[in-house]
Amino acid sequence: LMVGDDGTAHVELFNTFVRVSDGEAALLDADGTALVIHAEPDDHLTQPIGGSGTRIACAVFVEP
Repeated sequence: LMVGDDGTAHVELFNTFVRVSDGEAALLDADGTALVIHAEPDDHLTQPIGGSGTRIACAVFVEP
C-alpha cells in the first residue's frame, strides 16, 4: 500500500486464500469485513499485530 503526500492511495493485492464474495473464505459475507491500516509493515513475528505500529486508518466493507 502506497499513500502519497496528498492522501491518495494505491494498492494491488493478489491472494489465493480468500475471495471477495461468493463461497468459502469470502471477505464480503453476511457480517462484512474490516480493513485496518497500520503505520509500519508487519514483521510476521510479533503478535498480535506483527509489530506494525499504530492504526492510522480503517474501513468497513459490506455487501450491498
